[in-house]
Amino acid sequence: MPEEFPYHAIQLPKDVLETEGTEILRAGLIGDELTVSAHRAFKDPAEWGEALAKIVQHLAVLYSAEDDGPTEQEALAEIESAFAAGLGARRATKPSAPRKR
Repeated sequence: MPEEFPYHAIQLPKDVLETEGTEILRAGLIGDELTVSAHRAFKDPAEWGEALAKIVQHLAVLYSAEDDGPTEQEALAEIESAFAAGLGARRATKPSAPRKR
């Protein structure tokens, strides 16, 4: 890829690359647009719901690790609300719990 168009991919840990497995989902931002590639990894589409729940839990931990970030539960609530809205549900109000310090 030319240097004038750098794409910053997340590197997988070495131990993951030394174990048999399959990448099932990749997402990236190109400008303001989300691009997604996926394999039809599961026989039952409901298994994607379980996988997405685990991804959201990881993201909530990531955001809660910041000093001025939300708590894990606040991050989960915000992601859940936006997810539901993205699927057409009415967006709930944001939680009013204080942020951790």
